[in-house]
Amino acid sequence: MIKAIIVDDERHSCDALKMLLEKCCSQVQVIATCYSGAEAIEAINEQNPQLIFLDIEMPHMNGFQMLEQIPEINFEIIFTTSYDQYAITAFKFSALDYLLKPVDREELQKAVEKVSKKINPVIPEQLQILLQKINQPAVQVQRIALPTMQGLEFIHVDSIIRCCASNNYRYAH
Repeated sequence: MIKAIIVDDERHSCDALKMLLEKCCSQVQVIATCYSGAEAIEAINEQNPQLIFLDIEMPHMNGFQMLEQIPEINFEIIFTTSYDQYAITAFKFSALDYLLKPVDREELQKAVEKVSKKINPVIPEQLQILLQKINQPAVQVQRIALPTMQGLEFIHVDSIIRCCASNNYRYAH
C-alpha cells in the first residue's frame, strides 16, 4: 500500500480525488486529508507518507511555500491543480506528475503507477533469485510427446536416432 496525503483547500476537490483513488487506485491508502499548508506540514511530520497529492493555489501558504518549509522531502509529489502555468516550478520540486483538475481517471492511474514503480523497485533479493534460476542447470528432458493418429505418444529421447521434416510432417527414427 502507498500511504498518501491529499492537500487541497477545496473540500469537494479532496473528496472527489479520494473517491477516485478508492475506485481506480486500490494500492493507494489515503491516510490524511489536509485543507491548508500548515495542516499538511503537521500531517507529513506525524504520518510519514510516501505520496502527497498537492494543490498549488491555497490561501495563506501555497503548495510551493509549504514544500519549502519541509526540511527533507522524502515522499513523492503529484501536483493536482487547476493552473497549468506552474508545471515547470512543480518539476523543480521533483514532482513525479502534474494533474490538472478535474483529475482524469486514466492520468491519475498512470501517475500512481509511476509512484508505485519508484517506491517499490525490483529489490536485490528478487534479482538474486532470478539469477539463481537462470544459472541452475536445465532439467534433462527424458521423454518428448509426439502426436500420432492415435494421440500423443511419449518417446524416450535416448531412443531417437534422427528427426526429419517435410512440409507439415515430421518423421522420427
